[in-house]
Amino acid sequence: MYGTDWTEPVEPGEDARFEGYVAELRTVKEQFDARYGERARALHRQAHAGVRATFTVRDDLAAAIPRELHVGPFTPGARFDAYVRFSNGGFARVKKDEPDVRGVAIKLLGVAGPKALGDGPTQDFLLNQTPRSGVRSPEEFVALTTSAARGPLVLPWALASRVGVGRAFGILKDTLGGFTAPFSSFASEQFWSMVPYRMGPTVARWSLRAVDVQPRVGATLASDLVARLRGGARWSFMAQLFQDAARTPTEDATRDWDAPWIDLATLEVAPVDVSTGPGAEVAAYVERLAFDPWHAVEELRPVGAFNRLRRAAYFAASAEHRDVVAEADVR
Repeated sequence: MYGTDWTEPVEPGEDARFEGYVAELRTVKEQFDARYGERARALHRQAHAGVRATFTVRDDLAAAIPRELHVGPFTPGARFDAYVRFSNGGFARVKKDEPDVRGVAIKLLGVAGPKALGDGPTQDFLLNQTPRSGVRSPEEFVALTTSAARGPLVLPWALASRVGVGRAFGILKDTLGGFTAPFSSFASEQFWSMVPYRMGPTVARWSLRAVDVQPRVGATLASDLVARLRGGARWSFMAQLFQDAARTPTEDATRDWDAPWIDLATLEVAPVDVSTGPGAEVAAYVERLAFDPWHAVEELRPVGAFNRLRRAAYFAASAEHRDVVAEADVR
């Protein structure tokens, strides 16, 4: 059902190289902070909504995955309070319906167990609307991000200067495909982690799939989400398990995994009006939260070079955008 012979190679000099990448990303962030007069997230700057939710693991989990994979929050029938943030993926505050990669960030509260970074009792999951990335490595990610920050006219030439013409064409083709892919609603689409995470003795990728798929009910993504949330919304949280290096590569996020998806839990948002009153207060609170894939129990920690770059980048940003959740702080 799953493999355990996964590896996590680390190239010599990675820490020093990542320090340089983080410095480049910080420069991009500061550029956009100055443009918008704020200190905010480097990516996923534009929020659509933030809400409270519940994350309920299926009672018959043992029928879906072996008991040795029942780690972190994944125990039969377990229920967790959570915060969820819906966002655009870019570093600019664009109009919410402009082409972009949409994302969903989930923070589970009160998850017990040894932590990957020794931080608080939360487990975060970060997902995007595309099942795979347009870049193969941390180097390509930084090259694309810094080149894109220079503007669309400069982007192709700046990227080609760092990764070569052929690879730049491939990255732009795949990335633009994600930006322009049809997207009807946060409440009816599917989202993916793209990169792997430990799951006990194996590794997994995550996905979030809407349960109640309906046509858009608002003229824009923002109005649609507000309207959907007034009636409540549900998603199925799924895992895809490592099989072997050929079918489920851990270091190449441009590859789809050849493995079945397994339903593990349900994420549910109760009816809420995020535009006013208590719902708007929660949305403002969620904007203060730091969603970080390394907010994780050790047995569900991120895996691979791209995730190690994220660890360095998120740690560097933590001084100005801290996670303010405490275990008892459930609003």
